[in-house]
Amino acid sequence: MSHDGPADRTASRGPVDDRKRGPARLAARRADRLAAVAAEIRALGREPLSVPTDITDAGACQRLGGWGVRVNGVFLGPVLGENLERLGAGAAAAGTSVEAWLRTKATEMPLGIVPSPDQCAGAVLFLASDLASVVTGQHLAVNGGQWLS
Repeated sequence: MSHDGPADRTASRGPVDDRKRGPARLAARRADRLAAVAAEIRALGREPLSVPTDITDAGACQRLGGWGVRVNGVFLGPVLGENLERLGAGAAAAGTSVEAWLRTKATEMPLGIVPSPDQCAGAVLFLASDLASVVTGQHLAVNGGQWLS
């Protein structure tokens, strides 16, 4: 990432496999950009997944916007996977299956589902895509509506 001035926003992103669809296609288009951003964050001594939430403040957006950098955050709620299943393991000790516990957990969400990792990744890829080219300084809650604003 050059800090000499605004980035050339018309630069080629390289070939994209036209057989890929949806998030896979977005990932192919953005993988190099996301990797470069992650490397820049690591160079600052941080891990990309632990960037403080105040990074999306107006000052950061103003400072980085001239380089074409959009600053957004994603707040994940419960996500299907090992971590959530571990939380549900206590239910098994109480006589309920993990699957039944997960179904109950889904009823706590207005959409009635606990998002999968792919569904959450789709939201992140949206923010990284050209579809969100004018979105900056935002926090996107990806949680099936569990935390309504």
